[in-house]
Amino acid sequence: MKLLSFGKKFENMYLSIDKNTLGSEFSTFSEKIKIGEQVIFVCASQMWGVAKVSSEVVYEKDPIWKDKLYPYRARIDGVKIFQTPISFVSCGADKIFRDTLGKQWAYKILFTPGELPQEAMKLLEVTFKNSKFLEMAEYERYFSNHLLEFEKAKRKRLGLKEIG
Repeated sequence: MKLLSFGKKFENMYLSIDKNTLGSEFSTFSEKIKIGEQVIFVCASQMWGVAKVSSEVVYEKDPIWKDKLYPYRARIDGVKIFQTPISFVSCGADKIFRDTLGKQWAYKILFTPGELPQEAMKLLEVTFKNSKFLEMAEYERYFSNHLLEFEKAKRKRLGLKEIG
């Protein structure tokens, strides 16, 4: 099980899910992501869903994301989106990560992605088992609403005129 961070790039997470494709700008991505592994989508410090890696990492130049190419790619399937995003603090994972990896745990396992401590994996498995997931027909509306909220927050942060 690996955490896969999109930082605050909600649209990139949406496109990855929509296209069933993970991407990285780093060639070492192939060392980090393996067929059959479960990945957890993380954006804005919350877990949004899970999927399984279904292919080896390949190099492709077809544009998917708007900000960068991310040419090192792997396919995913079995995507499940949580009805409500899960925070690391509320499920108890943050404490486990801090206790085992230190305060800067995100740099060790979130942005890399790296292996999770066994205790955290067990906690997340139970958390996910007890979570409710969206029907795939609902997820496009769900993401559209969140994309709009992210854009409003970004514009406010940059001092730009508010939208819709």
